[in-house]
Amino acid sequence: MGQTGRFCVASPYEFFPCEDGGLLWRNEDAVLPHDTRQSTPTLAQEAKGVLRSLMSAHNQKQPLEVNAVDNEIQTFTNTLTAPGCDVRKQDLHTSEHYDVSEDHLESLRWSRWIMRHTNLVRLAARRRENYQRWGNTVAHLPHCAPLFPRLPVDCVPYMFPLRLKHPELHFFALKRLGMPMWRWDEMAGSGCHIASDYRLKMVHLPCHQELTEKQMAWMTTVVNKAMLTLSPGNK
Repeated sequence: MGQTGRFCVASPYEFFPCEDGGLLWRNEDAVLPHDTRQSTPTLAQEAKGVLRSLMSAHNQKQPLEVNAVDNEIQTFTNTLTAPGCDVRKQDLHTSEHYDVSEDHLESLRWSRWIMRHTNLVRLAARRRENYQRWGNTVAHLPHCAPLFPRLPVDCVPYMFPLRLKHPELHFFALKRLGMPMWRWDEMAGSGCHIASDYRLKMVHLPCHQELTEKQMAWMTTVVNKAMLTLSPGNK
């Protein structure tokens, strides 16, 4: 992104274990607006970034055993009383995640250190391997379809996008089973069919470079068995 354009917006934390969530990047010949004044993060902000990175690494939950997945799905099926439903609300205010004080803040030195010392070849290879593993896992499963079954040769994925046919059942079930996945359900309602469809049906499955074999085995097993076991007719 941004190789041919003047600017691009990137989220480093989607690829690196750092705190910077959104950065404006410019190519060498691009000039930022004159009123764009950058400020250096304080020592407190730098320390906070380091602390959060360390806490995130320390607090990672270990996945359940693969052999326990069948029992977990059975327990979910026995306790399910009604499928999930979409709840919408109107909010005309600025996002609660927006912090005006960070508008002109430079990236943290801690984040830049992490990016400089990351093996990018390994990062790209591992993400592509995990992406392909997801593609192989869901290729013939019912009730879902990958958005991009195969990656272009020059693409490093942020996540694996999977479209659920029955999100009110399967998204709810997978979250209850402990799957670390997300979707864009906080997006504003839209008259666009694709945007409305992706808002609830498109989920993001992890493919980051530090996933262990045990974690990938557990996650792929959960998705595989949930799709084969749970359907609107037998939930």
